[in-house]
Amino acid sequence: MNIEIKKYDQENASVCNDLLTKLINDETKYDENLKNNIIINNYYNKLNENSVIYI
Repeated sequence: MNIEIKKYDQENASVCNDLLTKLINDETKYDENLKNNIIINNYYNKLNENSVIYI
């Protein structure tokens, strides 16, 4: 497994938003309270410039 630590930027935020969307949609199989049409657009875009995202 490779671990890469990247400093926050808008490109990384978009990738993380997409991954979070996929995770939540996958979890609908296990939690009937979740809707399967959730799309995360800007959750990670709200981080400040000193944030670190682990990908």
